[in-house]
Amino acid sequence: MKPPFKFYIFDLDGTLLNSLPDIANAVNDALLKFGLPVHQADKYRFFVGNGIKVLAERVLPETFDKNQFPQFLAEVERLYALKQMEFTRPYPGVLQMLKTLNHHSIPVAIFSNKPDSFTQVVVKHFFPDIDFVEVAGAQENLPKKPDPTIVNQMIKKVNIPKEQVAFIGDMATDMRTAKNAGVYAIGVSWGFREVEELISTGADHIVHKPMEILI
Repeated sequence: MKPPFKFYIFDLDGTLLNSLPDIANAVNDALLKFGLPVHQADKYRFFVGNGIKVLAERVLPETFDKNQFPQFLAEVERLYALKQMEFTRPYPGVLQMLKTLNHHSIPVAIFSNKPDSFTQVVVKHFFPDIDFVEVAGAQENLPKKPDPTIVNQMIKKVNIPKEQVAFIGDMATDMRTAKNAGVYAIGVSWGFREVEELISTGADHIVHKPMEILI
């Protein structure tokens, strides 16, 4: 059975990859280095989603000296570069789903708020055999999700009508990105946030297994 859409754009963390343990470990190590309290790993599901700078801001106590923030952010980035593939893994069924889309010659892309350098590394490592038409992470001077600019550029590149495009993600930022771009919003229940958040921010459909994206 051929999938219903002609172009699928995916979020990365919490949608294709469970990267939460490595994110938590890297940021907690940075906090320890600065003599600051750490957070339970599960708390990081609420810190992520808006880029590494916002993540670093969210984990800091209010008493933190803001003048030290550039050094703290640099340490987070350094440690995450070392740890980003220790425990990170694709969610069960994700690889089969992506291979099925490739098999049907349906274009797939990734748009993440993770820094582009990290995004490129993990995608090449975990999905070496998947043909993505584009993989985009956060870059300086380019808008992040939920801004629709990058999604619109991807759609223009493949030249497919928006009503035949789906954006798939696990949190409010992704659903708002889909709505802002005028494409179908699919929320995944296995990611970092609750289904209620996805529904309240515009999900057109909720899936509970990766292969359900193709139905």
